[in-house]
Amino acid sequence: TSNNNFISSSPSLINTNLTNEHADQSLTLCEIGFNAGLSAVLLLEAAPEARAISFDIDAFPWTRPAASLVRRAYNHGRFLGVVFGDSARTIPEYRRKHPAFQCDMMFVDGA
Repeated sequence: TSNNNFISSSPSLINTNLTNEHADQSLTLCEIGFNAGLSAVLLLEAAPEARAISFDIDAFPWTRPAASLVRRAYNHGRFLGVVFGDSARTIPEYRRKHPAFQCDMMFVDGA
């Protein structure tokens, strides 16, 4: 069985759920596990008014170059970037540094 149907239908499913519930405000989508950035791009494409931030342990040589590409493609207003390090530490630290920051949706694709 192919997983292509799930991948191709995901943007509309995410878009329907996210934009209908929060049509009057910009969403902040948080992701644990950036890797090569494919899920971050999917989230940003599915919710065009949203902004995203990722947290990644930085275990692969392609992660930082991919983060730069996504940052250039979506600018700082939409893609806030990748916070590198162990997410068990970096997420609480990020929250302490940015107390008003809040995730409307958390996508976990890593540990």
